Amino acid sequence: MLFALIGISLLQIYWLYANYQYKQEQFELNTKKALYGFRTDYKKIQLKKISQKIPNYQQELEKWLKSTFYNHEQIEELFWELKTLSEDAPIRYIEVYNLLKTNLEDVGIKQDFEFSIKNQKQIYHQTKNFENIDFESVTLFQISLYPDRRTQKNLILYLYFPNVHRKFIFTTLFESILTILLLSLIVYIYFETLQKYQKQKKITEVKNDFINNMTHELKTPIASIFLASQMLSEQKINEKPDLQKKYLDLILSENKKLQNLVEKILQAAKWEKESLEVEMEHFSVNQMINEVCNPFFLLANEKKVAFEVNNLESDYLYYGDKLLLNQAIQNLLDNAFKYGIKGNNDKIILNVVKKNQFLQISVKDFGEGLTKEEQIHIFEQFYRVPKGNVHDIKGFGLGLYFVKKIAEAHKGFIKIFSEKGIYTEFILYLPLL
Repeated sequence: MLFALIGISLLQIYWLYANYQYKQEQFELNTKKALYGFRTDYKKIQLKKISQKIPNYQQELEKWLKSTFYNHEQIEELFWELKTLSEDAPIRYIEVYNLLKTNLEDVGIKQDFEFSIKNQKQIYHQTKNFENIDFESVTLFQISLYPDRRTQKNLILYLYFPNVHRKFIFTTLFESILTILLLSLIVYIYFETLQKYQKQKKITEVKNDFINNMTHELKTPIASIFLASQMLSEQKINEKPDLQKKYLDLILSENKKLQNLVEKILQAAKWEKESLEVEMEHFSVNQMINEVCNPFFLLANEKKVAFEVNNLESDYLYYGDKLLLNQAIQNLLDNAFKYGIKGNNDKIILNVVKKNQFLQISVKDFGEGLTKEEQIHIFEQFYRVPKGNVHDIKGFGLGLYFVKKIAEAHKGFIKIFSEKGIYTEFILYLPLL
């Protein structure tokens, strides 16, 4: 498609250039035709003026104009006499101008023109702007009015068109605009198709990654349930109530994991089709933050991570869906503990401030960080940072998608600030109502 598009574009450009050249050549040909016509008419007018001035030549002139079959010596003798007398019968400037204009219009040329009639010694007629131009930038036409005259008195007509190139451009303007519009449409369709193809390809990759992640997520609980069920089916397990209870608890625990996984997927599908329903209530921001963070203090102690929480200096009663906001902050912290731990002097910071009519809740870690490309897609449904076929960190790529949806449901938004290998910070902006 790209090669075809380039080929069509080059072909159209060549066609426009060839069309421009053809119009220019046709214009030059018509101009020369008009000049030959002007010379003929110029001679006829001059001869008529001479014939009126010298009546003795009237009959000979008419015969010379109507026929070419006479004695060569008589013609030559008459011709040289007339050439000598022609200087005594000059044609006025306005007559020359109108005659030249008429001959040009007869061949379809209606352009402004500048002309001069002169010989080596004298200028007979000339337009006022004839000399006010760079002759290298225009095409100068010329024709000898007396091609057989061997003296320095031979008159030459010089002619040029100051705006002729503009005329060529205007005559091809419609074709050029139409060609550009069609090519632009083709280019737009091409890149739109390419963009949709790349988008579809990306969606396919994300869905394939989601299926792989879901397979890995489901495999463990299913295997555990299957193994526990097999153990319970053995006769000797019935004789050991404690062991039997242990396997039953395992089945219940793994079954709950499966339910949570299915619920997440169903919830994502529901949120994609419908707007998120929120149950608004007033609640203490600091109390909610403490409730979210308590389990993570235990996790931080286990993983030897410095977990710092900075609550509001003065508590605030926020009006929103406490359950959803709890889940959003939990997802941000969960991501920080998954991806923000390098294994050496790790630190995670949660800050809550009121600033610029927003309640800002930020979670910052100093782990792997994200590239600019990854930051663009990080809030997309099912998106996970590509790591090949490695599935060392579990998840469906729904956590940050949920956070974005929850923020939008509260008329807020979320931003990410990150540098690869240095830090990642998510800031949740909730408007103060």
